[in-house]
Amino acid sequence: MAIDFSKLKAKLDVLEGKAKAGGKNNNVFWKPEVGTHMIRILPDPDGDPVKELHFHYNVEKGGVLCPKRNFGDECPICEFATSLFREGTPDSQNQAKKLFVTQRFYAPAVIRGQEERGVVLWSFPKTAYKAIIETILDEDYGDVTDPKKGFDLKVSYISKNFGKGDRVVFDSLQARPKPSVLCEEDSTAAGWMEHGIDLYEIFDRKTPEQVQKILDDYLMPEGGQETVRYGGGGGGSAQGSTVDAAFAAMGV
Repeated sequence: MAIDFSKLKAKLDVLEGKAKAGGKNNNVFWKPEVGTHMIRILPDPDGDPVKELHFHYNVEKGGVLCPKRNFGDECPICEFATSLFREGTPDSQNQAKKLFVTQRFYAPAVIRGQEERGVVLWSFPKTAYKAIIETILDEDYGDVTDPKKGFDLKVSYISKNFGKGDRVVFDSLQARPKPSVLCEEDSTAAGWMEHGIDLYEIFDRKTPEQVQKILDDYLMPEGGQETVRYGGGGGGSAQGSTVDAAFAAMGV
């Protein structure tokens, strides 16, 4: 079998720091700044370049993958947040909303002007995902990820204050009017397309029991009344419900 020089070149680029390998590496994430950026999404072998994940934020730094929405397992945080919301008081519902699941979308991409970084992971909200889908379905564009005749995306970010300081947030997206190649050098393009970024290596999948422990630690960071454990059985063995325990911890 002949040597695949493009694969060897891609590996050399990683070793020399010209491209980023996948895996548990925070450097793979692209952090946008205020302004306009040209972004090229890379194709995926399964035909869907954008991956959707669901997180519970506020319970642990960086968030927790929701076992239910991502993998079809039971999720103690979903169950607790639903119960809390059904209490019906303004306080309980506000606390529940902090625990409800949040969608995030991810795509491997090359940022024009930053090609030396290689492939990065672009994270964006539902509004950007919707704009990407609409662009792909537009007959004037089609598959924007095509390495030979795809389209760069012109993406704008603005600064917005949500009461806790300014944040850089997505504002708008539009495909460039003319198609272009992913890269003029075929070997570089081949290396980018074999980036090896795996979301499930970056974000740890946790069992329902592990998620229950995270929830318990969030509700009772310094000890206190025992909460009902996921999978720990029912009945009167637990001292109060999770809802009661949560309110006690929050001082409600």
